[in-house]
Amino acid sequence: MKRASRRGPLRKRAVPMKRPAPKAGLAKRPAPKSAPAKRPAPKAALPARRGGRVLGVVDLGSNSVRLQIAQAFPDGQVQVLSEDRAAVRLGQQVFRTGRLSVDSIERTSVALARFARLAERAGAERVRAVATSAVREASNRQQLVRTVKAHSGIVVEVISGSEEARLVCLGVMFGDPDRALILDIGGGSTELIAARGQEPESAYSLQVGSVRLKEFF
Repeated sequence: MKRASRRGPLRKRAVPMKRPAPKAGLAKRPAPKSAPAKRPAPKAALPARRGGRVLGVVDLGSNSVRLQIAQAFPDGQVQVLSEDRAAVRLGQQVFRTGRLSVDSIERTSVALARFARLAERAGAERVRAVATSAVREASNRQQLVRTVKAHSGIVVEVISGSEEARLVCLGVMFGDPDRALILDIGGGSTELIAARGQEPESAYSLQVGSVRLKEFF
């Protein structure tokens, strides 16, 4: 007859596992860092179609200059082919000193030289460049006009407040016959336009804008 064991059931003891020692000569790799976010690539320009004129327009505002290349067709349709912009800050000091800074003139001429190459590559027949409030009020605006012409071949046209309002009306109300009240707040001026279709019935250009206010407050 076998005697019953007084000991309880055997318990397994957990044995800690040892990590293998690193091999000599191998450095410990640091944790990979997340790569910085990349700026989205600009959209590729659309190819021009037959039967329309390719034109370029440049808006020289108080904060940035903008390019738009479009194709206009005989039936009145317009297709935008390419767009670009550059923050040149033409109004950086002009509303306090009455003069465009040398740096802003240089930045603008470099940007418009790039715009001219883009327009030529797209086959634009003509590029119209218009300057608004900051250049309009600058006593040395002809220095900008000469510098841009020398760098890019583009002739900058300094337009009045009423002409600026008329162009804003044409852009906003293109193809729309209704009546509208348009408020365009820019960097150096604000245009208030009462329009019937694409023609302004009355327009006002006020010397109030985001860049101008920032210069004083």
